Amino acid sequence: MPAFDKVKYLEIEKLVYGGSGLGFFQGKAVFLPYTAPGDRVAWHTEKEKARFILGRCREVLEPSPLRNPPRCPHFGQCGGCQWQHLSYEAQVAWKESIFREIMVRHAGFEDFSPGPPIHSPPWQYRARTRLSIKWHETGPEVGYLRARSHSIAKIDSCFLMRPRVAKIHATCLENILNSRAARKAAFYSATIETGDTGGCRLILECQPQLNSSTQKGVAKAAADSLAGLDFATSVWIRPRNSRAFRIFPDPDGKFDQRAAPAILPLNSGTLKLAVPPLGFYQVNLVQNQRLVKLLMEAIRETTPAPANILDLYCGMGNFSLPAATLAERVIGVDHAGESIEAAVENARFNAITNASFKAADVEDFVQNRKQLQGHGLVILDPPRTGAIKVARALADAAPPTIVYISCDPMTLCRDLRVLKDAGYGIRWCVPVDMFPQTFHIESITVLDRGAASGSACMTPCARVM
Repeated sequence: MPAFDKVKYLEIEKLVYGGSGLGFFQGKAVFLPYTAPGDRVAWHTEKEKARFILGRCREVLEPSPLRNPPRCPHFGQCGGCQWQHLSYEAQVAWKESIFREIMVRHAGFEDFSPGPPIHSPPWQYRARTRLSIKWHETGPEVGYLRARSHSIAKIDSCFLMRPRVAKIHATCLENILNSRAARKAAFYSATIETGDTGGCRLILECQPQLNSSTQKGVAKAAADSLAGLDFATSVWIRPRNSRAFRIFPDPDGKFDQRAAPAILPLNSGTLKLAVPPLGFYQVNLVQNQRLVKLLMEAIRETTPAPANILDLYCGMGNFSLPAATLAERVIGVDHAGESIEAAVENARFNAITNASFKAADVEDFVQNRKQLQGHGLVILDPPRTGAIKVARALADAAPPTIVYISCDPMTLCRDLRVLKDAGYGIRWCVPVDMFPQTFHIESITVLDRGAASGSACMTPCARVM
């Protein structure tokens, strides 16, 4: 057996961000996916660096009491879930521990104590899923990408999908893709979307523009495949670098506000926000309502009350429009033109007249410091890469309060360090479990300029459940 493949033994001590279990071998940190704290395992090296080893568990010799039988037969092959082998209670506890450690170590908040995590339904929470498609002579292969790979793990079902999304995947998608027209189109991905209200939407992505004959063929296959569903579903095609257009039903290519999947960001249901095809929205709709409620609590408890609010990376208005019910004026900024168009239409549909939206690159927008003046509160909801340039601009502009919604604690800490050095303290911070069965950690952090950092007891978590 080659030296790099020798079987070795260790005990897993903890979980780390990224999902792996951490153990030590001859003084080096060893990271092993799909392990649990307390496992004693046999393992081998896959890649060795100067200070750590990336390995693979070959056998669990003594299982941890935290272990739970994975529900999905594809677990360990599909790259979507990392922690199905843990009980949900253990997942949330480790997310809280990992989040606290990252905030102390990387953001420099030594006395930091986050609020208790907001728990989620552990299954059937995803309102949107994106499946990869690979074509073979025998037909299409549909599934998720394998972990750390570009190859596809074919799946027949996914326990994270909401029932309507799962039904389209299980009963309709394969029939559409097996049509002669779909083979000509060579679709490379399929996204299924639903919301709190409205129907579902299936979006097929392809490389070139399709001719009318192929479009009609796919539409015919869609009509046949979707006929037995008891809920409305539209089918869209999106050529690469182009806008999506509808082919079924009524192939006029228009986005219909009334028929689109829509989210209800307030649990009262008083706001209804339509989602554009492939537009960003939180896939866990239950947790989205709780996240919005936390934002609303942060605005209400801010003194003096912020008359003007700026929402950076606003999307289709998920935070902007609820915030507009508490402020005199809200401005939303996002680079995605289709999302801004949807935000404008959502404001009109909900009769909100004090919110305006601008399509612009957020990093470019904040370079004009005049545009950052006069806002009592800034909402910051960047992508996973964070917003270091925006954080620096906000540190200079010094708005009284910043609410930072993050989906990556590492980039959050990098950005918070900039704001901390500029005199901001944490009023409260709450992890929100947006993605059960995975290592991902969403959070909302409220920062006030000139304030000392708060503690977990100050969070309004009990009021959002």
